Amino acid sequence: YLPAEAGKWQRGGTFYHRSLPYYHVRSVQETLSFLEAHYPHYIFADPVQGLTFSFVPTHRVRQYFVPAERLAELLTDPRDPLEKDVSELVEILTQASGLSPQALGITGSILIGLHNPTFSDVDLTVYGRAQALALRSALDRQFTGVKTCVVSACSSSAIAIGYAGDAIRDGQLDAAVCGGSD
Repeated sequence: YLPAEAGKWQRGGTFYHRSLPYYHVRSVQETLSFLEAHYPHYIFADPVQGLTFSFVPTHRVRQYFVPAERLAELLTDPRDPLEKDVSELVEILTQASGLSPQALGITGSILIGLHNPTFSDVDLTVYGRAQALALRSALDRQFTGVKTCVVSACSSSAIAIGYAGDAIRDGQLDAAVCGGSD
């Protein structure tokens, strides 16, 4: 998120826009090309994976946001309808899985306090493989019907939502639950 004259996200009177407008391969490639041309120090070529990523050099980081701390704050005192929805979702997930809320964190615009309750999505993270498997098992027991795995790097949940929307529009499904993991 970058400060802007106008934008969908706002905090403290400052508007923001997302530097990556859509989680789509084309948008990621455009962002990487822009950074390579104008800010090459924000590019990292991973020699192990053979992939190129955008990243912020540690000396340029002003503040670290901790997903588990933000979620704990939100669970104690939800400040808007979306934060209340997150609180209720975490309660449902922890009751179904037996996990403690400390096994989860919140990311995305909610993490940094830029979310807009009218359209922002909920990005939860699960800490630990065993905890992720416990949650997945609980969700498998809760939901029946068609299950599909989508693997597309950082856009998995966006692609899954697109597939689900198409299936609902085509009358193949009445409802869908989508999620993603990286």
